[in-house]
Amino acid sequence: AASWCVLLLWAAAVDWHAPLLPAVEQHLPGSSFRAIFGSGEAQGSRFHVDAAGEDYSSLQSTPLANLDASRFSILRYRFEKFPRTLELSLVFRTAEAPGDVQTISLPWPGTGVSTFDLGSVAAWNGTIVELGFAQFATAQNVPPALGFKPFDLVSAQLCPDSWRGDIE
Repeated sequence: AASWCVLLLWAAAVDWHAPLLPAVEQHLPGSSFRAIFGSGEAQGSRFHVDAAGEDYSSLQSTPLANLDASRFSILRYRFEKFPRTLELSLVFRTAEAPGDVQTISLPWPGTGVSTFDLGSVAAWNGTIVELGFAQFATAQNVPPALGFKPFDLVSAQLCPDSWRGDIE
C-alpha cells in the first residue's frame, strides 16, 4: 500500500518540499464577482450569469487586495451548468501594469472543482489587484449568437503550492 501511495504521489508530480496543506488560501465566493460584460446577479453565495454581452461574450470580475502572485500558484474554480459551447479564460490585472489585462485559457470546468497551476504561466507575477473569468462561444462548435446558456459561478480559490493542490 505504501508503494502504491508513493507511486501515485510521483505520478501526480508532487513537490516533496511543499507542505501537505496550504498555509493560507484566498477564497472568492461567486457572489464577490460582478458582471463587466453580459449580465448576472448574486444569488446567495453564487453569481448567476444569465446573458452574454453584445459581442456574445461575458466577463465577471472582483477586486483583490494586493495579492502576491508568487505566493498563490494554484487556482481552483467551480461552475455549475457551464455550457460545452463556451470557452473559459482567467482574466487578471496587476498593480505593476494596471492598464494591461492578462488572460489565461482554462480547461472546461466540467462538474465539481477544477484546478489549474498558475505557477507555470509567465504572466502570473507581481501584485494581482483584479481577477475575473471571461466566457465566449467556441466558434467551431456553434455560431456565437447561439453559444451562450445561463450558468453559475460558484467559487474560486487561490492557494500556494501544496501536496493537496498537486493531487487535486
